[in-house]
Amino acid sequence: MTAQHDELCAALAAEASRPWAVEPHCASRLSTLLHDLTSGKDPGPARIRAAIGSSPSAAAPRSLTEAMREAQSRPAGVAIIRVNGLILFSLDTEFSTGMMQLIQRTRAAVEDKRIGTLVFIHSSPGGTVTGLPEASREIRAARERKRVISFVAPLSASASYWLASQAHQVIAMPSANVGSVGVFMLHQDFSKALDSAGVRPTFITAKTSPRKVDGNPFEPLGATAKADLQRSADAVGQQFIRAVAIGRGVDIGTVGRDFGQGRLLMSGDALRAGMIDQIVADLPTVLRTADSRRRHARLEMLRNG
Repeated sequence: MTAQHDELCAALAAEASRPWAVEPHCASRLSTLLHDLTSGKDPGPARIRAAIGSSPSAAAPRSLTEAMREAQSRPAGVAIIRVNGLILFSLDTEFSTGMMQLIQRTRAAVEDKRIGTLVFIHSSPGGTVTGLPEASREIRAARERKRVISFVAPLSASASYWLASQAHQVIAMPSANVGSVGVFMLHQDFSKALDSAGVRPTFITAKTSPRKVDGNPFEPLGATAKADLQRSADAVGQQFIRAVAIGRGVDIGTVGRDFGQGRLLMSGDALRAGMIDQIVADLPTVLRTADSRRRHARLEMLRNG
């Protein structure tokens, strides 16, 4: 068992009861996985990777040779930042993207005077909401100083689309899936399993905090606790829609009505809905477009003195 696996288990367990923004199939797999983790079981690396739908990005260089080839083909002044795998708060691995690390990479590219364009490559089913609003604001702020492009290759779902929508331009490959705008929260009731095992936990709470253990997994979810979780999910969902509306330059009603209502859309449908701006076959084409625009802007600056 690797240290990275232990860290991933700990990160997932820590986020179990918090809002998630992932595509529906990943959400159903995650619910089973989180049940195991919160009940103390170790599902193993292969099952975790299968559950979160993660594999090394198809667009990511898998060897030093490929990395060097990509660097040589990349236009000068273009920074590539990957959003790959499950999105988590601060765990950045081959199979996940940490929001704190994403913020650092974005800031570094913005501060680098050699960089004129940031290209975010998205291959992610989404992830947790923790750290996501801060990262999305960082990307949106980068637009004030640099050109920002999101390229979906091949999936930008939920939390990933929250980030992608903050760019000047969202481009997707023809077979990409985009959207799944929405969040969920998970409550797991272990009370029957504990009864079968002959275990009955009892919480003793201070009189000043009678709702301290609302929503705990050792008893059925009460109506008041469920209403609180619903309010939390609704609040984060509205935050999600507002961020997408600002990033895409449309009103909130348009996002709620036309951007899939939680469904994933293929590139063509996403383009018609206004969720993306262009369909492009591959990353080299996106980079050539970014480079030509950068050179055009430079010529215009020189022409205008």
